Amino acid sequence: LKSPHTMEIPFVFDNVDKGPILLGTDRSTRRLGDTMSGVWTAFAREGDPNARGIPKWKPYDIDSRATMVFGNRSKAIDNYMGDIRPLLRLRG
Repeated sequence: LKSPHTMEIPFVFDNVDKGPILLGTDRSTRRLGDTMSGVWTAFAREGDPNARGIPKWKPYDIDSRATMVFGNRSKAIDNYMGDIRPLLRLRG
């Protein structure tokens, strides 16, 4: 299914076990739910998303465009997919 609309919600609220048809039942899915809910909670409480289970995530700025790519091994990547960003600009 790749990443359909609202796919992040079970991960953010750490209830991936409620959607086995959509998300499967693999332990790594539950671990990702633990990680993502921890990141969202840390950001809500402290204004800083850095939490257990992810590498250091720098604040976003226009120069580095630091982005966290969540997965079994989450990665902080500067200028993620920057080569296609110009293609996404709206023409008006």
